[in-house]
Amino acid sequence: MLCHDLGKALTPPDEWPRHIGHEARGVAPATALCDRLRVPKAIKELAILVTAQHGRVHHALEMKPATLVDLIESLDGLRRPERMEAVLLACHADARGRLGSENCDYPQADRVRAAAELIRSVSPQAFVAQGLKGLDIKNALHQARVQQLAEQLPR
Repeated sequence: MLCHDLGKALTPPDEWPRHIGHEARGVAPATALCDRLRVPKAIKELAILVTAQHGRVHHALEMKPATLVDLIESLDGLRRPERMEAVLLACHADARGRLGSENCDYPQADRVRAAAELIRSVSPQAFVAQGLKGLDIKNALHQARVQQLAEQLPR
């Protein structure tokens, strides 16, 4: 069951028929639903992640390298690729849930996967060897990933 669009119910009527920001508004209702149904922790985390990020995934084809790296990092796609795959599958299901799109391809998932594969090769070890620590490593790693995508990811 997809519960990623629960935030649409909280869209102020003066914003209808658009539902700008429904992803963020949907996190609390998705959390409450999971708690009420006693959903296992891993599934609850996935539901909340899909709720919060599905709009961004749908726009993956339009993203610049820095935004794509941010998305992959927010999905924890390098440490937990199986969870990223589950998010991509849910987003594909969402795309296919529209009338006339039941059999559509979902190239957004392919782009996210390709980007994750490219940046997976960027290792923090080089930055540790340079003497960087903590947040400096994180920032340098992020920048190196962005650079990797800018140079190697086809548009």
